[in-house]
Amino acid sequence: MEEQTPVSTDGVDDAKLIVNYLPPTLTEEGLRNLFAPYGQIDYVKLIINRYTGQSLGYGFVRFTNAQSAQNAIHELHNFKIENKTLKVNVARPSAQSQTTNLYVSGLGQQITKSDLDAAFSPYGKIADSKILFDMSRPSQPVSRGIAFVRFAEREDAERAVSQLNDTILRTSRIKVKFADTQMDK
Repeated sequence: MEEQTPVSTDGVDDAKLIVNYLPPTLTEEGLRNLFAPYGQIDYVKLIINRYTGQSLGYGFVRFTNAQSAQNAIHELHNFKIENKTLKVNVARPSAQSQTTNLYVSGLGQQITKSDLDAAFSPYGKIADSKILFDMSRPSQPVSRGIAFVRFAEREDAERAVSQLNDTILRTSRIKVKFADTQMDK
């Protein structure tokens, strides 16, 4: 029998994953089937709109051990399914995730994800980053000049805000602040 993964001292359950950018057609059973090859699953939860019954595009998968979760991250992070590219990470308690997520505005059209990561990585480990695009013309997506960068540690995010806010990235002056949380809205 596999040993249960304890929750670490920082409150993170290393066996619980968050899966973002799921296609709207994927069911909870489909999510389970996608992750089943990587280990024994404790539970799967697809997050749906309670009024429409439609998927909100993300869900959680908890394995019975952290190694299975790491195997799934290794194989399925950036995996393409339908027209979506999955983002798979260890799920963080919401307050921790929200307090390390930065909102970046003022990005020039020429800024790539590599440029963004290169600018922010000197301040600490980046858990995830994403530039938002206007997809009204999928064949020619255009940057909206906005990005989110989530650090693994709060102090790294604080350092990035203090050092990068109101600075020039390539030819554009960027603004960097902590992203609004659900409670701020």
